[in-house]
Amino acid sequence: MSYFIFDGVLECGRQYELKGEEAGHILKSRRLSVGDYFLIQDEQGLRFEVVLQNLSRNSLKFVPEKTVAVPPQSPLRLEILQALPKEKALDFILQKT
Repeated sequence: MSYFIFDGVLECGRQYELKGEEAGHILKSRRLSVGDYFLIQDEQGLRFEVVLQNLSRNSLKFVPEKTVAVPPQSPLRLEILQALPKEKALDFILQKT
């Protein structure tokens, strides 16, 4: 299940406000509404199941209800290979990586 990132330390039962890019993604892309649950991870790497309390145009307020176990990192390794394209395309690819 996907989760969002919170810049700060979270505690269960307290209300927090999320602003910026993460809040915009929740509000516009995920289309969550008041009362919906989602996962959020704080700066210490702890994950919480939170309930959405309040929405505004550029921010939202939520309350962490319980901690959730963080799944272990996958032992699989992914390697991406690409043939060398022409010069302009190569410059673009190098800029974006």
